[in-house]
Amino acid sequence: MQTRMFLRKVLVIFFAGLSFSVYGQKNPTKPQKGESMMLSWPDSENWSLGSNQSGKRINLIELVHKPETVDNWTEMATMMSIIGAPRGPMHLSANGIFLEAKKKLPLAKMTVLGYDDKAAFPWILFVIEAGPSWNNAQGESQIYYNVRGKKSLYVNFWSVKAATITEAQRQKWGAFFKTGRVVEN
Repeated sequence: MQTRMFLRKVLVIFFAGLSFSVYGQKNPTKPQKGESMMLSWPDSENWSLGSNQSGKRINLIELVHKPETVDNWTEMATMMSIIGAPRGPMHLSANGIFLEAKKKLPLAKMTVLGYDDKAAFPWILFVIEAGPSWNNAQGESQIYYNVRGKKSLYVNFWSVKAATITEAQRQKWGAFFKTGRVVEN
């Protein structure tokens, strides 16, 4: 729970500091009016909606495996949609998230797995690994996939309770996130 709260605080602090307004999805598997990021979470992994937290400026959708909860999970996926994100190189969104994480977890490290600032919808894929800390003996790591649409910045990540992410996990989740599409409807 404390680590989940930490991640939420990192994202809220980072994005609130950029003065965004938020466009949130009620159901992450169905297209919404306007622009949205579509990811088809594998049915075979039994993902279910753990929480959908909307505010005036921030919306987080958290997915967990059935029968886990957002307070007791082994893997968690998070999706965020943000309207009006500043334009610029995609590494700025990754660096902002990483710098906020480093404030609480000074030994955290970031590895960029790929990016394309020239794509129709620029993206960056990166990993943040945070080993054991005072409030989390096993550590927690995430693979992020940030995509800039025409109207929104989409921040998607998969978390695992582990100090590092294996090469197989990097391959699996990197390939999965790249199947995501920004759609306009």
